[in-house]
Amino acid sequence: MGGAGVRSPRFGIMRNVYVGESDGDARDRMVEAMEVFYEQFTALWRRHGDDRGAEPYDFARAIEEGRVIAGSPATVRAQLARMPRDSGCNHFAGAFAFGSLSYEEARSSLVRFGEQVAPALRGPGRA
Repeated sequence: MGGAGVRSPRFGIMRNVYVGESDGDARDRMVEAMEVFYEQFTALWRRHGDDRGAEPYDFARAIEEGRVIAGSPATVRAQLARMPRDSGCNHFAGAFAFGSLSYEEARSSLVRFGEQVAPALRGPGRA
């Protein structure tokens, strides 16, 4: 998806990504990790009286809407394969370490992405 050699201007999308062994486990872990990330991300706003981070964020809904990506390798692969058509993007950047994910969790997710998701998304005949 995107990268060097793309003639049209790059239109990129960045998403937090967690590739788990199953959809349920990945989604549960993503919600936990993103809740911690959100607390960390909005801490300065709250500390200085800015209410932008005051309301809780519904990360289960964000997963369903594709604003964060979590699932098994097959689910993540299918979601990312649809992204260029649905959004018009031609470049994707994923964030794999965030919130309360341990080093090992982030690493395992990234390895699953690299071995089971990314290969199907490369080149003109991508999935």
